[in-house]
Amino acid sequence: MTSKTRTLIVGGASGMSKATARLLLEDGGSVVLVGRQRNRLEVAQQDLAHPGRVEIAALDLAEPAAVRAFSARIPTEFPDLTGLVNGAGVFLPKPFLEHAEEDYDRYLDLNRGTFFLTQAVARAIRRLEGSLSDDLVSPLCKAAGLKPARAWQKFEREIAGELPDTDMGF
Repeated sequence: MTSKTRTLIVGGASGMSKATARLLLEDGGSVVLVGRQRNRLEVAQQDLAHPGRVEIAALDLAEPAAVRAFSARIPTEFPDLTGLVNGAGVFLPKPFLEHAEEDYDRYLDLNRGTFFLTQAVARAIRRLEGSLSDDLVSPLCKAAGLKPARAWQKFEREIAGELPDTDMGF
């Protein structure tokens, strides 16, 4: 089966997101890898070895102005997006009582950026009546025993409930 999908993969330079990119490419799709560090994105692009089907875009989700600027580019630079994988995350392994305000801000900043980027991609996909496929990530997080997957699954259901007139699957 050959896919004609074009999926934006946040956090696509490594881990589950990069593995998801590999699967989508093997199925014939194309991907746009998004992450903070351009050099890591370039390495991932070379490693995935599908010239012309792997684009990269540096973006720090914790920077609201950067998210707004990138989101504004989606309709013109990525008008044919058919999917989204939100795989970026922050992991600060320390005991609850040792977290500082700055740690909590990192989580909030990433979540805010993820929310508004997801909104921008959903608008683009809605135009194409594609499939918003960040449901690829939640089951993997759950299988890995990561509790944030529950919150993400609730977020997915909320979005699906607000966009019932589309073909977006979660």
